[in-house]
Amino acid sequence: MTEKQKNRVFLLKTGSLLTLVLGLFLAAYTAIRLGHGPFPFSEAKIVKIILGICVAVTSWFVRSQKTQQLVNRMVRGFLRMVRGFLFPVRHDGSYPRSLRGLLSFFMFTGICMVLWAMFASSARWDAQFLRRSHEMALGGAALALTSGILRYGRKVPGGTADWPKPLEVLSMFGLALAVIATDIYFSGKVGLLSYPPYYDGVGYMLEAKKAFLQLGLWKQHPVAFANMMFENRYPVWQALMVLNFELFGDGEWQAYAVRFWPIFVILLTVFWVVSRHIGRAGAWGAAIFTALLPTLSLNLQVVAAKQHSTTYWYLADLRPDLLFAAFLFSAVVLLVENARSLDERTALFSGTCAALAILTKSSAIAAVLLAWGIAGIYVLIVNRRDLRKVLFMTTWALLVFTVLLLPWALAGGAELTFRYVKDVLTTDLPLYSNQHATWKSETTYYWNFFIPHMGLLGLTFLIAGLALLCVFLVKKWRVETNVGRLVIYLVMGVALYGLVSGTLA
Repeated sequence: MTEKQKNRVFLLKTGSLLTLVLGLFLAAYTAIRLGHGPFPFSEAKIVKIILGICVAVTSWFVRSQKTQQLVNRMVRGFLRMVRGFLFPVRHDGSYPRSLRGLLSFFMFTGICMVLWAMFASSARWDAQFLRRSHEMALGGAALALTSGILRYGRKVPGGTADWPKPLEVLSMFGLALAVIATDIYFSGKVGLLSYPPYYDGVGYMLEAKKAFLQLGLWKQHPVAFANMMFENRYPVWQALMVLNFELFGDGEWQAYAVRFWPIFVILLTVFWVVSRHIGRAGAWGAAIFTALLPTLSLNLQVVAAKQHSTTYWYLADLRPDLLFAAFLFSAVVLLVENARSLDERTALFSGTCAALAILTKSSAIAAVLLAWGIAGIYVLIVNRRDLRKVLFMTTWALLVFTVLLLPWALAGGAELTFRYVKDVLTTDLPLYSNQHATWKSETTYYWNFFIPHMGLLGLTFLIAGLALLCVFLVKKWRVETNVGRLVIYLVMGVALYGLVSGTLA
């Protein structure tokens, strides 16, 4: 035996003896103090006794030479496993090192969050989000799981998705600016902006003004400001209003200008979808037609029809429903249109839009889960022969979904939302529901408003569009049997309409 090995054996025996003494002392000292205090057999004391006995037995057990060899092999094997886990061997098709480093950071952050929720849930902290053990544990587990799966994944070959060009994105941005500017101008003459803010959406504007007034305090009290921004049911909508106040000043039309964002998202999505099927010229026509719908430019139609918008003011007030619908629309369309060429970019964009939809109007989370789930099932059916690819793409979507929702959930937004939904469906139900509801009244409720909102011209376009759709379906069925996208859109629309009609409130 060499001198180095003798020193190692001496150190091991010395450490084993000290550990034995320490374990026995911990167990004996805790056992002596069992009679002290109001709770003699507390959980903490029992754990200390068991821990001391285990330490003493382990230290005595590892003193034998065979045990030392076994422990050495186990330690070396564990270190090899940890090294391989932390620094996986780069293979062909693996993600870049920087991305794997980011995934490692997310994974260990999630693990720390789970451990924090387990052992520090009762601690007192100034930061409110550190005390939400359930959200901390659930979010941490999702973060660790998704990041851990992706660290060892292989890159998907470049997809064939035809994304909008920068000039087209700027064009839709300009069209949306023109629509919202026109709508604000006419609203100041015949619409909501020509009256004091009496409509339901004024509550959102007041909350945004409150956040704007406290914007200067974020440096002195960043945690309090973060809680104020995230601890509500519409943080994205409020943040966009605050951005408008910061850019254009604190006023009513500045708050109303927040409708630019849903207009832009809807126009860009419509342009992208139509251009994939019938070309850029048809996409421009579809975008302009969509921009003229009363949902996006109510006051323009009101002026053209020489009416007044006060009867249907809720089509253009400051509630976040339109932006929620725009994000949800984009999330499902991205998956359905790229189902056969699914890649990381598509999954990330879809997950981002789904998370932003919830952060825009969290009380409608059921609609997001329903529509996104139907789109996911369609992707799964289309790629049923390559389920591994679907798994990794789904994990990318869930990762960005988790990362975006975590701050809101930890700040109390999720708890507030579930409490609000519970109240709406129980104690506050009479305020939001039809007391004499029937199947017919609920399923035809929205159709009764179609002609008053859209007019006869809207009804004409609806009938013409349905007729063209039938012709297109027949033609497409004869040429090719793949009409899955159209069918899934129909299923999704019926499911969402059924969800809204069947909801009690």
